[in-house]
Amino acid sequence: MNSLKSLICLIVIGAGALLVSLHRGANNSQPQPNPVLMNTCLITPDVNRLVNFYEGILGMKAQRSGDEYAEFRTGVGVLAIFSADAQEKYIPGSADAARNRSAILEFKVTDVDQEYARLQPLVTIWVKKPTNQPWGTRSTYFRDPDGNLVNLYMRAKRKFPSVPHRNLQRLGSFDFSGIDMPSVLISAGGSDGRMQHSSSPTLIASF
Repeated sequence: MNSLKSLICLIVIGAGALLVSLHRGANNSQPQPNPVLMNTCLITPDVNRLVNFYEGILGMKAQRSGDEYAEFRTGVGVLAIFSADAQEKYIPGSADAARNRSAILEFKVTDVDQEYARLQPLVTIWVKKPTNQPWGTRSTYFRDPDGNLVNLYMRAKRKFPSVPHRNLQRLGSFDFSGIDMPSVLISAGGSDGRMQHSSSPTLIASF
């Protein structure tokens, strides 16, 4: 009899603990994460033409779903290509194919200059040859057959100026025109070692 009472007590205590735990979990529930961008979809009047182009650009075969849809899984995000006729059928009036003049497709590559040379037979409209950008990347820009702007980029190679030791305290007025990439923070230092505001440029690159 005592054993039965003990068992009942344990069950009641366990049920109570479970209810308390569920109540606390409800009060301390974490908010849902922000939306995650997974796909970029290009609406095109010619799926096959755009698929063939990006297969050459990305060096991979597209995963097809019929004649109206294809996608490239690049490892981070997905580039999707969808038929303009199908888009109009399912969501009328929602897209104007091959008219993009604001969004840029950006792909990270190992060597921009090598890609620029490799893609010469494939790309017909080059917007900008490989160039070091002020935000710390080396990029080349071109347009796909629908006119979408594409950027292939890599981290630019660092080139630091040669600064004599006696001039280290004068970095605030140093001439940075010879630096190809702003990859370092440059500021004048005070006598106490803290950063001081200066009228000369303070360059910060984040990539």
